[in-house]
Amino acid sequence: MPLATHALVAAAVSMAMLLGSTGATYVAFNDVHRMPLGRSDMTVSPVRVGGQMRMYMAGGCAADQICYDPSSTMECFCGMLTNSTHYFLPSENAYKAAADMPRERYRHAAAEVDGTIYLFGGRSLRDDVITQVDAYDTVTDTWSTPCSWGAAGSDNTAFVDGSKIFLVGGWTADYAAPIGQLLEFDPAACTFTEKAPLPTPRGDVSSVSVGGRHFVMGGFANGDFCNGSKVIESYVAASDSWTSHQELKLGRADMAVGHIESHVFAIAGETVNNMCSRSIPVPDVERLDAGDGDGGHNYTADWVVEQEIGHDRFRFVATSFGTSIFLFGGQGAWTENIDGEGHGGFPIHDTALLYTPRLFGDGTNIFDGNDAAAAPIRSALLEALVAAVATAAASGFL
Repeated sequence: MPLATHALVAAAVSMAMLLGSTGATYVAFNDVHRMPLGRSDMTVSPVRVGGQMRMYMAGGCAADQICYDPSSTMECFCGMLTNSTHYFLPSENAYKAAADMPRERYRHAAAEVDGTIYLFGGRSLRDDVITQVDAYDTVTDTWSTPCSWGAAGSDNTAFVDGSKIFLVGGWTADYAAPIGQLLEFDPAACTFTEKAPLPTPRGDVSSVSVGGRHFVMGGFANGDFCNGSKVIESYVAASDSWTSHQELKLGRADMAVGHIESHVFAIAGETVNNMCSRSIPVPDVERLDAGDGDGGHNYTADWVVEQEIGHDRFRFVATSFGTSIFLFGGQGAWTENIDGEGHGGFPIHDTALLYTPRLFGDGTNIFDGNDAAAAPIRSALLEALVAAVATAAASGFL
């Protein structure tokens, strides 16, 4: 086969693989432009600024996590934190720098209300819990510290309901117990109000919100760092109540979560080997469908295992955008002699991925022209096809 024809066929095959068949569901993982800084244990907050969607990444560990004690590969440390803020523009497949945070932190929670992103808890490089609540104004590109949270923990999660931010889960300063307290934070008054507690206290949790229901997913529970939790519980602010759902097929912590339409996704994450001596990445993706009942979504179905992510990744973040989920950073699987001095550890990632379904129930797919999140991939494939056709024509094969 002539070279030009090879190029044309290759481009066509790439397009066909992404388009998929009519029987396909959620299967496409595609590379997104690399992050300007590799990081894990950060936060990502989607905010629309001036009509433009931005995904703000704040703080995090910016170095490989190294395990210095050969007798315990569970005791690993981040050698460098960052106070940098970057945002990703899905419409341009590009990153831009924003103002630096007032302080370094990682393993914190973040949420946005009225264009301001608030950071809660987390740890310093010395492993001290950070009590300052830092706030970033996305319009003026400035940070402030409006108040403090004396009972702050780390490895917590946050979600928004109306004009309030809810904080839940995580670990106490001495890691003695997971936090079950649910707090409602009022940005206008900078006050915290206690609400119905999380039924199963957990640290290293993740959360995602769909239609007024806030899912708190996985983590490590009851001081058990040997088994990732399968527990899924959701909170409804209007009734200040919790609901338990079917458990995950595979327990995990430090996972990425998101939703596509009303479907909830648990993506990769962290568990521990059978000897409880080393963290290992969970490779798969699970999906929870909304279902129907009493005039609304009840989420009573079992979780469905989709497929493996194809990348060893945990302690990373995700954000939903239209019919896609963007995944950023994280840590990879155990690597021997990661520092060149005989110590093993977990490498930092500077890569990002786009998770997109091939086909929805209404017959549309990511190439229907309506999904801005898929635009960079769609444009790249179209450019490849145009180039291949032009080469073939110039060579006399068309």
